Amino acid sequence: MAINTLLARPTISIVETYRALIVLVFACLTLVSVVVVYFMDPETKTKSLEELTALVWRPGHGTSNGYDSVVDGQDAYEHRERHDG
Repeated sequence: MAINTLLARPTISIVETYRALIVLVFACLTLVSVVVVYFMDPETKTKSLEELTALVWRPGHGTSNGYDSVVDGQDAYEHRERHDG
């Protein structure tokens, strides 16, 4: 209980002092995350479930968890076979 009090008291004064800065930092982080998601996530609205599954998962290929691991357009297994001999 004493540790909570020791941590809470300075935190309250810091938040009261820098409230506008804290809001600005969170607003900037939110804006950056929206831009990243917009440009990095593929459009999935018009795709079927089968097409979405094919984007991220091919049974028996890639890594041991079933998810595809691609290196220069090749499966990780094919890539390893070609480069390891």
